[in-house]
Amino acid sequence: MKNNHQNIKAFESILVFMFSLSLLFIAQNMINTQLHIWPAVAVSLFMGFFSYIIESKTLINKSRLYAVYGVLFLLILVLIFFVNPVKTGFLYFLNQILIYMGKCTGNYIHLFDVVGQSNLFLFILGFLTWFTGKIVFEIKSRSLLIILFIMFIITLGVGIELNLLAGGFYVLVLFFIYVWLDFFCESKREKVYFDGKAVGGWLLMASIVFMMTTATITYLVPPLNFERDKGLGKVKNAITTTYDRLRFGNNVLPEGDFSKMDKMQRTDETAIEVVMSDPQSMFLRGFVGSQYTSSGWETQPADIYYDHYGLFYWLHQDNFTPLKQLDQARRIVQGDNSEPINVKVNLKNACRKYAYAPYELISMEGKNQVQYKADETMLSKGAGGQKYYNFSTGNSIMKDYLQIAQTYLEEHSQNDTTYENDEAHYNQYVYDTCTALSDKDKLLLQSHFGEFETQANHAPYTGAKNKILSYLSQNITYQENPGKCPAGREFLQFILEDSASGYDVHYATAATLMFRYYGIPARYVEGYLVTLDDVKDKEGYSVIPLPEKNAHAWVEIYQDGLGWVPVEVTPSYLDKTEQPSDIVIAQKQEPNIISTSYQESNITQLESPEQQEEIKKREKDKRLLQIIISIVVASILLILLFLFARTIYRLYKHRKEKLAMFNDGDRKIAIRSLFIDTMNLLYYDGIPKMGGSMYKQSKNLSEKYGETYGEQYEKTLDNTQKAIFSDLKPEEREYNQVYEFMNNIRNTIIKNKSLYEKAVMFFKGI
Repeated sequence: MKNNHQNIKAFESILVFMFSLSLLFIAQNMINTQLHIWPAVAVSLFMGFFSYIIESKTLINKSRLYAVYGVLFLLILVLIFFVNPVKTGFLYFLNQILIYMGKCTGNYIHLFDVVGQSNLFLFILGFLTWFTGKIVFEIKSRSLLIILFIMFIITLGVGIELNLLAGGFYVLVLFFIYVWLDFFCESKREKVYFDGKAVGGWLLMASIVFMMTTATITYLVPPLNFERDKGLGKVKNAITTTYDRLRFGNNVLPEGDFSKMDKMQRTDETAIEVVMSDPQSMFLRGFVGSQYTSSGWETQPADIYYDHYGLFYWLHQDNFTPLKQLDQARRIVQGDNSEPINVKVNLKNACRKYAYAPYELISMEGKNQVQYKADETMLSKGAGGQKYYNFSTGNSIMKDYLQIAQTYLEEHSQNDTTYENDEAHYNQYVYDTCTALSDKDKLLLQSHFGEFETQANHAPYTGAKNKILSYLSQNITYQENPGKCPAGREFLQFILEDSASGYDVHYATAATLMFRYYGIPARYVEGYLVTLDDVKDKEGYSVIPLPEKNAHAWVEIYQDGLGWVPVEVTPSYLDKTEQPSDIVIAQKQEPNIISTSYQESNITQLESPEQQEEIKKREKDKRLLQIIISIVVASILLILLFLFARTIYRLYKHRKEKLAMFNDGDRKIAIRSLFIDTMNLLYYDGIPKMGGSMYKQSKNLSEKYGETYGEQYEKTLDNTQKAIFSDLKPEEREYNQVYEFMNNIRNTIIKNKSLYEKAVMFFKGI
């Protein structure tokens, strides 16, 4: 019994330490700094040994032991709040966690006023994480499993990329190991279902898994900067998409998801009804994709908005809103005081997630109905979004925006006014965040477009537009069923070199990256078009129905000084809305607007052969690292699978041996085995162990299961005692009575158990 008690305490100490270590790695990676947590690890390990020695040797009783832990915890709190170096480290640590939370959500959280940090707090952190693990492991096993599972989901769900899912992966490994040990170890009964050699084997196996995980996380994978796991991202996106569909209704547009771009499915059913005081064609912006990934377009990451919180705060203080910037710029340049156009929108079958609005937006009525997502789009508020909303807008600027932009740059850009200052700061943000292009995509586009001249920090707008439109019209075939991009294939390469076909979402994706190649900030946009045909001969305040076929994808580019403007790049849509004067469609001849001659003074420097070799080397190293990681993860999964298979085999073997004992030809042995199994069932179901005469249990059975069970129990006990203590051979009817009672008890207990509880009973061999 003593050895079993020590084994149990060894299990508990190891599990608490692993739980503590998982928390420490989560903490280390959350703050995203070069925080060396080994002092905290050492303290946590020391506490594990200390608790094992004290508790396994039973040097003091449990209540006194907890009193010692309580005093130690209070001492730690005193150090945190009253010892300045420790307090400084604690507040610094909290600040880093708040910063990480802000980066995950995009919301700024006020930080504590503290300068510097103190490594003394790391020792305290080791105590705190160990105490946390100790408290958690004092909870009943089922609650603990739930806590571990929830902790794993939260760790990954919020997007914490802890060096190959570090903290979350630790918790997952810990979860499986604890499930394994919990099936065989019950500390309250001080009973272990396997011998000391097996204990040592499983501890060794757990240590190997743990060390492999540690090696993978700590040494093989460099720290990442808030990069989300791709596999987890797909799961998260699937859940989010399902939730949005239930909340806001179905969206016929893919919201930038490449997996949904294989086929266009838009009907003639009315999606939106629009009423205008002065009907005009316009682009109604919905989803905006700023970040290009292997799986699709995504909105700007939350950590980008967090890092630029101060910029957007002051822009909004100055009433500079990127979603309304076009109207502000026009009024500055033209002094336009024309009456705004009042618009009412009814989202009949369109997705209610977005408040679709034009680029010339002046104001939204009912500010509590929409939420501005920084500089990208407007989201509807409310549980199901807004079906009806109103806004006011200026006249269409599409035809004239080039002249307005030129006038602004010539006459107003150097003025020291609020708008000019705000535009200059926002302009820098746009170029920093909306011109990103991977080395691979840059090389791909270079092979198709070659070199180009620059004007300021990008190619001339007109030349870039015509070059892109010419390429798309000559090399891409419009097709509404282009098929899915093969797994592992880059989407841009699939469009340009594999299928060479697609519909508006493909054109918009390719064009957005092409504009970025030319140094022009660009974003992928989805929304609805109010076409020239829709408003033709329409009177003011008449209802304009927009069918699902008016759902559309396009590109928006940032015009310096002016703001974001839409650019139509799908050839078959160029006549559906007003277009600026510089749009030239070259169907058969290359336009000579962009020179391909080399001029060292003003040509964007593309990668040299050495740089291209370096890019290829990095790609090779990355693939090698992914292979190593895959091998390590596969090894761990195989070990866990082996453990599970071995468990099933042992359970099968144990059950087979038990059935053999139940049917033993010697009825004395069979009755004794049946009675022991029955009592284990009763103890598992909450019947307490009692000292003295076992006949006292009949009262507990009568109260819990009914008087019949109490009577049967007494008869079963008579037959069992006769079999054990009498020299007479038990009769067959006595054996049958004990066997029948055991079956009745088992059936009664199982009938009231949940599926989870039945599984636990199975794995515990009860």
